[in-house]
Parts: sequence; C-alpha cells; structure tokens
Amino acid sequence: MTMPNHIAGGFVFTGVFASLGGFNILESIPAIAVTLVASVLPDIDHPSSLTGKFVLPISKFINAKFGHRTITHSLLGFLIFTLLFASANNFLFPEYSLTFIAATAYFSHIMLDMTTRAGVVLFYPFLKNSCVMPGRPDMRFKTGEVKSETMVFGFFLFMGIFLYPLMSTGFWTQYNRLFGTPAHLVSEFEKSSDVLLVSWVIKEGTRDVKGQGYCVSAESASKIYLIDRATEQLHKLEGIILETVPEHTDKRLTFENVAFVDVPLDSLNTVLSNRYFQSAHIVANSTFLIHGKQTKSFKEEWLNPFMLQEHNDSIPLKTFIYESNPRIKVLRENLKQAEKEYELRELAIDEYQQALAIINSDVSSASDLVQKQLLSEQRAELIRSEPARADASRIVLLRTQIDALIAADAIKNQKALSDVEAYNIEHRKEQNRYTASLSIIKIK
Repeated sequence: MTMPNHIAGGFVFTGVFASLGGFNILESIPAIAVTLVASVLPDIDHPSSLTGKFVLPISKFINAKFGHRTITHSLLGFLIFTLLFASANNFLFPEYSLTFIAATAYFSHIMLDMTTRAGVVLFYPFLKNSCVMPGRPDMRFKTGEVKSETMVFGFFLFMGIFLYPLMSTGFWTQYNRLFGTPAHLVSEFEKSSDVLLVSWVIKEGTRDVKGQGYCVSAESASKIYLIDRATEQLHKLEGIILETVPEHTDKRLTFENVAFVDVPLDSLNTVLSNRYFQSAHIVANSTFLIHGKQTKSFKEEWLNPFMLQEHNDSIPLKTFIYESNPRIKVLRENLKQAEKEYELRELAIDEYQQALAIINSDVSSASDLVQKQLLSEQRAELIRSEPARADASRIVLLRTQIDALIAADAIKNQKALSDVEAYNIEHRKEQNRYTASLSIIKIK
C-alpha cells in the first residue's frame, strides 16, 4: 500500500482507537506529528520509499540485512518500536503521553499491508510465512495499482469525515450523547475531568421543557444536580426526563471547604449570599431564622445562595419573604409565544422566497409563449400572497418589560430585606454568634 493510504488509514485507525480514551489526536500537534511519522515508519526498510530516502543509510542497511516487509513489519518490530518510543517519550517529553498514539499508528501500517497480495512476515524471524487478510488473493489489494489505491484512499477519506464527531468528542462521550439518558450522563460525569454543560428536556404535564446548565453532581440517575444557566439556580433534575445531552467545557469543578467559628451574622451572610453550596452546617448560640423557620442548627446539601436572619424570643421579629411580580410570568409566556410566531413568519418568508426564486427561474427558461404567460400569472399570484415581514419589535419590547420588572423587583426586595434586617437588629437583645462548616461549589 502506498504512503498516502498509510497516512490516511493511520489517522482514521489511530483517531478511532484514541477516542476510546477520550483523546482527540486532531487537536494536538504532537499527536498529529507522531501519527504521521509512525504510520509510515515501517517502510524504512525500503530505500526507494519516501520514508527510506529520509534515512537512506539506515534504510539500505535494514533492507540488505532483513529485506522488505520483514522485521519492521513484524510483531517483534512493533514491540521494539513501542518500547523505544516509550523510553524516549518519558525521557525527552514527559509532559506528553504519546506512546499509545505512536504504537497504534505503527500497527495500522502493518494491518494495512496485510490486506495487500504480498502481505507481511508478521512473526519474523520465528516464522517467515506471509500473513495476509483475507485469505483469498483476489479480495486483497495490489500495491501501486491506481484503481485499488484510489478506492482505498477514498474509503479512508469518507471514514475520516464520517467518524470525525467520534474522534473529536471521544467514543464514550459520543455514546452518551447518542443515548441521552440520565444513566449515561452519570457515566460521562464520573470519567470527565472538566465540567459538563448539560442540555435537558423534561416533561411537565403535556409540555416538553428544555433547559441547560452546568452539572455539579451526578451520583446516580436520581441524584443529578445542575446550575441552570437561565435562572442561575442550583436544582435537582427531577420529573419525567426525556433527554440529557452532555458537552465538555474547559471549566473545572472544585469544592472548597471552609469553616467559621464564633462569627457575627453580617460576616456569615457575606459568604452565604453569593455562592452555591454542596453542603452547609450552621449552629448558633440562640435561635435564628432561615427560610422563615426558627432553629439553632441547620444542615442541608445542594443549596443556592441564601441568608440567615436574627431571631429574638421576647420580641416577634419580622421575616423577609422574596416577592416576585406575577406579571413577569405572564410576560415570559407572551415572550415565548411571540418568539414562536416570529420563527413561523421567518419560515414562511423563507419558503415564499424559495418559491419565488423557482418560478422566476421557470419564467426565464420558458421557451413557449403560452407556458411563459401561465408562469407569469402564477408568479403574479404568488407575489400578491407574499407573507408579512417578521417583526421583532414585540419581542424586544417584552424582553425590555421583563428586565425592567426584574430590576424593580430586585430594588423592592432589597429595600424590604434592609427594612426587615434594620427592624430585627433594632429589637434584638444580644447579637447571635455562628459556627459554620461549608463546602462551596466553584466552577472556573
């Protein structure tokens, strides 16, 4: 088999096997270089080959001593090359793990040459019989035959394009994406070194609800926690889950454990109010309020940012409850409807323009006057039925109104919280002291 096919076949063969370990050789220049060289290196035993010409003295020596397709095309040669490369890899560039890539590319050359009529002496020097596959000579390729070599190159080119998603994302990631179940998401999460961005679809009544967020935990299919990108809320994925599709990011997930002893409420709330928590355990010397409930000890897992409030047993204290303008929900439903109508109008316009382009082409190419007149009338009728242009102004207006209401809610609730805190501080007898153990979720 000629060099172009060894290179093309080597890249496909190595790329697929590397994907089993989640490694994309096409994103690493060292991996590309090693695959390129190793996939043609066995032909160093042939002085007239391009590989042999680069190191002609060595090539002539190997050819004179062993001949072509013997030692360098054998399992012994493959083992020697792998051991030498592994030693060089560890000594010269230990920051790269390329031994598996090099060995796979080298072995691809041997496998491809076994599909030729001459085959290779695979068990040299112990056995000098040629090893081939398949056994029938008429089903193997003749090296240098233009038709056969072109067919093989075209096959590898097609397979490279067809298998690119597999090579680029990794076998198991592609497998998990294909099936898109919570169980496969758990599998992907367990072996992933970076944060997974998960797109999900769940069933709510008769509606399919879509969402997207960063996965921070996937202990099992029933214990998947994500930070929603739209709402910025940490929640458990529940309900009838129709699909979960993970994507790798360049972000890293870490958990920072921190502890506070005998701190005032203001200091603790500074930490609690702008972070997500894998777990939180808080105790105080007297009762405090959390989520409107009185307690001296609080312990929970997977928490959004939250705040504590002081509590005084002798004087009823006020409790802050976040209030959201109900009109926001209505406007969001209107926004969804407006976006859907906008998409439908855009689709109708695209279909109209395609139909108009086709009939314009038919009118221009018509040679018969009667046919041309009929087509012109059809075009005029089509123009009269031109759909109205899509107008995005309502979408912009609705988004502006929603943003304004959210901003107004934030101001109103912040003031209400400040008023409640001011009242409670004014009427408390003794400042509470808190001890807390927190596990903070960090995505960077």
